[in-house]
Amino acid sequence: MVLDGELAGFAATRGNELLHFGTAVSTWGSGLAGIAHDDVLQHLRMQGHHSAWLRVFDENRRAIRFYERRGWRVTDSTSLTSFPPYPVLRRYERDLADVAA
Repeated sequence: MVLDGELAGFAATRGNELLHFGTAVSTWGSGLAGIAHDDVLQHLRMQGHHSAWLRVFDENRRAIRFYERRGWRVTDSTSLTSFPPYPVLRRYERDLADVAA
């Protein structure tokens, strides 16, 4: 995503997984992340997916709050990263039925 000629956000998906998502720190609190998030979900739905999933570091409280406010639900599924200190990644899932196509 480009804003005022500057890269302001990015997203990467694989199948129905949201692999990477972020916005520039200077845009935090502006609403840009929510708009970009909704665009990504719409993209996944238009590809024919009925649900989506992602993984979030257990210690990333800001990201957890962001996703939970947008309807993502935590699961019991966890994994460890491959790099020290091996933080825990937790799986979140979201139904895409309420996303406009």
